[in-house]
Amino acid sequence: MENSLNHINDSLNDKAMELLFEELFRRHEYRLYTLAQQLTKSEQYAKDVIQEVFIKLWERRQELDRIEN
Repeated sequence: MENSLNHINDSLNDKAMELLFEELFRRHEYRLYTLAQQLTKSEQYAKDVIQEVFIKLWERRQELDRIEN
Protein backbone atom coordinates (compact mmCIF):
# COMPACT_ATOMS: atom_id res chain seq x y z
CA MET A 1 0.00 0.00 0.00
CA GLU A 2 2.74 2.47 0.93
CA ASN A 3 4.63 1.68 -2.28
CA SER A 4 1.47 2.36 -4.25
CA LEU A 5 0.99 5.71 -2.50
CA ASN A 6 4.61 6.65 -3.19
CA HIS A 7 4.08 5.87 -6.87
CA ILE A 8 0.96 8.04 -6.97
CA ASN A 9 2.80 10.85 -5.18
CA ASP A 10 5.70 10.62 -7.64
CA SER A 11 3.28 10.72 -10.58
CA LEU A 12 1.56 13.79 -9.18
CA ASN A 13 4.91 15.50 -8.59
CA ASP A 14 5.98 14.72 -12.16
CA LYS A 15 2.74 16.14 -13.57
CA ALA A 16 3.04 19.27 -11.40
CA MET A 17 6.62 19.76 -12.57
CA GLU A 18 5.52 19.40 -16.18
CA LEU A 19 2.77 22.00 -15.75
CA LEU A 20 5.13 24.42 -14.02
CA PHE A 21 7.70 23.98 -16.76
CA GLU A 22 5.08 24.67 -19.44
CA GLU A 23 4.16 27.88 -17.64
CA LEU A 24 7.83 28.87 -17.38
CA PHE A 25 8.20 28.30 -21.11
CA ARG A 26 5.09 30.33 -21.97
CA ARG A 27 6.15 33.23 -19.77
CA HIS A 28 9.68 33.54 -21.10
CA GLU A 29 9.67 32.12 -24.62
CA TYR A 30 9.02 35.39 -26.45
CA ARG A 31 11.63 37.46 -24.62
CA LEU A 32 14.25 34.74 -24.93
CA TYR A 33 13.41 34.24 -28.60
CA THR A 34 13.72 37.99 -29.25
CA LEU A 35 17.10 38.10 -27.53
CA ALA A 36 18.32 34.99 -29.36
CA GLN A 37 17.18 36.43 -32.68
CA GLN A 38 19.05 39.67 -32.02
CA LEU A 39 22.20 37.74 -31.15
CA THR A 40 22.04 35.18 -33.97
CA LYS A 41 20.42 37.38 -36.65
CA SER A 42 18.44 34.30 -37.69
CA GLU A 43 14.88 33.22 -36.92
CA GLN A 44 15.75 29.55 -37.30
CA TYR A 45 18.88 29.70 -35.14
CA ALA A 46 16.96 31.63 -32.49
CA LYS A 47 14.22 28.97 -32.44
CA ASP A 48 16.84 26.22 -32.25
CA VAL A 49 18.67 27.94 -29.40
CA ILE A 50 15.50 28.43 -27.36
CA GLN A 51 14.46 24.84 -27.97
CA GLU A 52 17.86 23.55 -26.86
CA VAL A 53 17.86 25.73 -23.74
CA PHE A 54 14.47 24.47 -22.62
CA ILE A 55 15.33 20.85 -23.45
CA LYS A 56 18.48 21.11 -21.32
CA LEU A 57 16.54 22.73 -18.49
CA TRP A 58 13.94 19.95 -18.61
CA GLU A 59 16.57 17.21 -18.70
CA ARG A 60 18.41 18.70 -15.72
CA ARG A 61 15.36 19.88 -13.76
CA GLN A 62 16.21 17.67 -10.78
CA GLU A 63 19.62 19.34 -10.48
CA LEU A 64 18.27 22.88 -10.36
CA ASP A 65 18.00 24.60 -7.01
CA ARG A 66 14.52 25.21 -5.78
CA ILE A 67 13.33 28.71 -6.63
CA GLU A 68 11.55 30.44 -3.77
CA ASN A 69 10.26 33.53 -5.64
